[in-house]
Amino acid sequence: MTASQALVEVHNLQKYFPLGGGLFRKSRDTVHAVDDVSFSIDAGETLGLVGESGCGKSTVSRALSRLIRPTGGRVLVEGEDIADAAGGTLRALRRKVQIVFQDPYASLNPRMRVRDIVAEPLKNYGIGNAAERAERVERLLSRVGLRRDQLDKYPHEFSGGQRQRIGIARALALEPKLIILDEPVSALDVSVQAQVINLLVDLQEETGVAFLFVAHDLAVVEHISRRVAVMYLGRIVEIGSRQDVFETPSHPYTRALLSSILEPDPRRRGTPTILSGDIPSPIKPPSGCHFHTRCPVARSRCATEAPVLSEQGPGHLAACHFAGV
Repeated sequence: MTASQALVEVHNLQKYFPLGGGLFRKSRDTVHAVDDVSFSIDAGETLGLVGESGCGKSTVSRALSRLIRPTGGRVLVEGEDIADAAGGTLRALRRKVQIVFQDPYASLNPRMRVRDIVAEPLKNYGIGNAAERAERVERLLSRVGLRRDQLDKYPHEFSGGQRQRIGIARALALEPKLIILDEPVSALDVSVQAQVINLLVDLQEETGVAFLFVAHDLAVVEHISRRVAVMYLGRIVEIGSRQDVFETPSHPYTRALLSSILEPDPRRRGTPTILSGDIPSPIKPPSGCHFHTRCPVARSRCATEAPVLSEQGPGHLAACHFAGV
């Protein structure tokens, strides 16, 4: 990886899911879950990925970790394409990219003790002998705030926040370059969310690991992210620094999304932007700009011509023909 090359580069990522046809249906519909998505993540940085439920955020995270195979596009990790990798090459790349899932209980094997859950990646990659793995597991659990006497407990004996810490320890075991955090705190109480977020910030400072933070909680994303990408119906509509996206949003969808954040001070509350209509189906997305059917500033051009991400400022891009209007 050269000094100028990002840790992760995603180019024109696509993921389509075919729907099975019935007995008398010859053609099959296709869900356009991710449609031509591009972005990059630098070493040691956090990129927040936000958007409405069903916009494709989790599909992006699974494609980056190769839990699913992309339909098209390239995903470069330190210059190597994980999208088309196979065999030993894929195995080596997967060691560099780990994932923490939304549900901290469903993602842990209920029949395994904590020490075995965290040690499993180490055993899988043949790292160290039994004694060395045991010592490393103890260090990892201590790093995420769990005690040595909890090593032989099962997942059901822990709270939700503690289970998520176990998942984070497991993701750290292989010393990855990137950890994908797929809604890591949405199932937790607010006070526990703060503890886990602070833990992630501390771990990033200690290890230099990069995060892709997938979430719908905009306040959490603003707190932890250096840059933010906004998705709508399978496409990124805006990407930029945290300050650019939250303070000077250019895309109408981003402005509507941010207006939904509750402001505690009633004197500072503005009028929320209420979008008309329902979210279109990803099976048959609208022509042109996917957002034009709900956009308050849409014009005839938006229905026929898909906008590309264009620069609104240094490092600040938006996919809108009338950005800032």
